[in-house]
Amino acid sequence: MDESFGYATMGERLLAFFFDAATEAALVAGFVGVLARSPSLKELEGVLTAIIPIVYMTLGEFVFHGSLGKRLMGIQVRTDLPELPYPSLFQLLLRESIGKFVSGAVLGLGFRADNAKKKTWHDRLAGTVVVRSRKPGRFRPLIVALLICAYFVLSIAWREISRSYRHSPVDPVHYQQGPH
Repeated sequence: MDESFGYATMGERLLAFFFDAATEAALVAGFVGVLARSPSLKELEGVLTAIIPIVYMTLGEFVFHGSLGKRLMGIQVRTDLPELPYPSLFQLLLRESIGKFVSGAVLGLGFRADNAKKKTWHDRLAGTVVVRSRKPGRFRPLIVALLICAYFVLSIAWREISRSYRHSPVDPVHYQQGPH
C-alpha cells in the first residue's frame, strides 16, 4: 500500500460521508419517486432504502476505487496488506453492509478511529484502511463548504419529496396513463 500521503483523517472521512449520504438520498428519492407511481411496487421502498446505499458504496469502491465523496476528498479504501492494494468485492461488501451496521449498532462507537492507522470497526472487519490518494488541494475549504451545502439541500429535498408522495395517494382504479 502506498502510504506516501498518509491515512485519511476522520474529518476527511466525515466530509466524504456527507457527500455520499446526499448522493445516496438523491438515488433513493429517485427510485422511491418511481415506485410511488406504481402501487404494486410501493412495498419495495423500505428494501431499496437499505440496499441502494450498500450497492452505491460497494460498486463505487470496487469499480472506481472510490465513491463520489471519497474521490472528491482525495481518499481511497485500500487493503491493509502491502501485496494487495485494493480490496476485493467481498471485502467491500462486508465493509459496507455488515461492517457499517456493526459500527453504528452501539451508539456509533464503531465509527471512531483512535488508532495509528485510523481504522474503524468496519475497516477492521474487512481488513481495510482509508488513505489519502493525493495531497489536499488549495480548494479544500471551498469543497468543504460545497459538500455541507449539498448535504443540507439534498436532505431537505429528500424530506419534501417523501412528504409529497405520502400526501398524494394514487387510486389504482382511476389512475390513467397517457391521453385517451
